[in-house]
Amino acid sequence: MGAILSAATALITAPTLFGFVIGLTGMPIAALIGLCYAPELLAQPAEARIPGSILGLATFLGTVFIAMLLAVSQSHGASPFEILEFGYLATIGLGIVSLLVGFPIVNLVAHWSVAIGRRLAPRAPILWVPSAAVLLAVAAGTLQVVFFALRVDGDLVVQASRLGQP
Repeated sequence: MGAILSAATALITAPTLFGFVIGLTGMPIAALIGLCYAPELLAQPAEARIPGSILGLATFLGTVFIAMLLAVSQSHGASPFEILEFGYLATIGLGIVSLLVGFPIVNLVAHWSVAIGRRLAPRAPILWVPSAAVLLAVAAGTLQVVFFALRVDGDLVVQASRLGQP
């Protein structure tokens, strides 16, 4: 449910580039968080709050995923250390955006996902096939994005690593 709602969020917020990227990144992150924490979240009473640690983990994973994807896509000719350094710097920069824009979106999508998941829980036996199809589509889309990032001939990482050198 989280992956579907993240996709919907990406479509709704497409005019704002930040919301679009956060929504698309949220699809694999929501699927992963859902696989790990959905049984725990759905078993809680309806009025129970989603733990901040889960929301923070989703925001952090999304930020790191975008930063590393950016670093890898711009790493033509860079060493692994330079890629990690650039990814770290990108994570810090993107972390500010994630806290201001991403965390509220994560919070909203998580609450809606849990609420809808609780409504659909009685029909869980018939939802295995659609759920598996969504998870396979998210996994295939994520792999496609990662492979595309690996094929981009960017050299921003190398340029950034040479800024401090004489």
